[in-house]
Amino acid sequence: MPTRFARATAVATVLLFGAGSCAAIRDSGIDVDTLTEAQIENLAVLGRVWGFLKYHHPRVAAGELNWDDELFRVLPAVLAAGGAEERNRILSAWIDSLGVPTTCDPCAAPPDPRRVHLWPSLAWLSDTVMLGPRLSRQLLAINENRFGGDAQFYISHSPNVGVPSFENEAPYDRLRPPDVGFRILALFRYWNIIEYWFPYRDLIDDDWPSVLREFLPRMVAADDWDAYRLELLALIARIRDTHAGLAGAYDVLPPRGACFWPVDVRFVEGRAMVVALRDSVPGLEVGDVVTRIDGAAVDSLVAAWSPYYAASNEAALLHNVARMLPRGPCGTSTMTIERAGQMQDVAVPRFRSAGRLNAPHDRPGEPFQLLSPDVAYLKLSGVKVADIPKYIARAAGTRGMIIDIRNYPAEFVVFALGGRLVDRRTEFARATRGMRRTPVRSRSPIRSRCCRSSRGTKVRSRSSSTSRR
Repeated sequence: MPTRFARATAVATVLLFGAGSCAAIRDSGIDVDTLTEAQIENLAVLGRVWGFLKYHHPRVAAGELNWDDELFRVLPAVLAAGGAEERNRILSAWIDSLGVPTTCDPCAAPPDPRRVHLWPSLAWLSDTVMLGPRLSRQLLAINENRFGGDAQFYISHSPNVGVPSFENEAPYDRLRPPDVGFRILALFRYWNIIEYWFPYRDLIDDDWPSVLREFLPRMVAADDWDAYRLELLALIARIRDTHAGLAGAYDVLPPRGACFWPVDVRFVEGRAMVVALRDSVPGLEVGDVVTRIDGAAVDSLVAAWSPYYAASNEAALLHNVARMLPRGPCGTSTMTIERAGQMQDVAVPRFRSAGRLNAPHDRPGEPFQLLSPDVAYLKLSGVKVADIPKYIARAAGTRGMIIDIRNYPAEFVVFALGGRLVDRRTEFARATRGMRRTPVRSRSPIRSRCCRSSRGTKVRSRSSSTSRR
């Protein structure tokens, strides 16, 4: 499983509040239906301060305090604050109750700047216009004397690959939906996890603090289970990472429905095309372009659904939308198709289809195939490390080999296969990992392994984490 998928899965589990042992907690004590502009701004500042303290204050990072309860303790006063000055006084008094460290023991060792890939974004700690002088001084002092222990309570990293893990976050099961306080908590958790631990934070298209402000009223308004999960999908999608997702939300991802056309669709040159028929459909052929579904233009449907799909690029977005395009209510629907420049309507039934989305997205047949005397083909979904010498031998004499990675590899073949495609030590990626004591992404040493090239010579290749897709 690629590193980023493992991390994203952990984040989604934290958010959903759908599994765990904290069933007794059902009411945050927070009661608000709508937010004023002043309340949105006050909560946005609270969310940033709460998240900063979570990963920097020595007592909080060590797990001495129930940090969720602390949020619920200060939330009512922040909601009732008349303006920025009063809000900052409330937050400053709250920090006084936690204690402002004047020394550190142990101190967090500063990271080696030469190895830092991504620094935390902490310039806002000095923003006295937003925070006021006293609150700003407190936060700067906490950063100076931040947690320096061996391991933080709310974040850990898996051995070897360093995937962030959040197993100490209380999941609050049976909250379906969680009340407004827990929905704000979910937003604050996820926003700060991305802010401090997401390795591609610098590649997020949106202004991340603006996303926090945008979703505060949306989460407050999401007062039923479906609406709450839909807003979480939209929030997660804003990091533009194809491997990010929300466990247990498949049923609310648009288009909704329990049935599928017996048709496979892909976007070809930006247009939805029928690429396979799983069952005969009168009037429908492979190569038909789907332009409308029950009268609605496909382009408008894609635009409406896209905000709920996490995707690193347009190709990944259209791939995922195409897998869901056949879904909808059971029964017959009307598909408007274009064929040879002519439009026509076709009645297409939808049926229940278990495991439909697990269908492979590569070429049928054996893992290795000769497409022609000049072109070899290898799909990684069926590859076997032990058979790689056979694949290479059979590809000898061709002009090239297509390596199909549209599905996950059946086995880890990066070195066993990659080492046969180069004849010298070749760097193909760089790995970074989060530091245990402070939210910094550092460049990990790139380990080298010895592999054989296709000519039988020994070469050196370098290991790395999965790159962004």
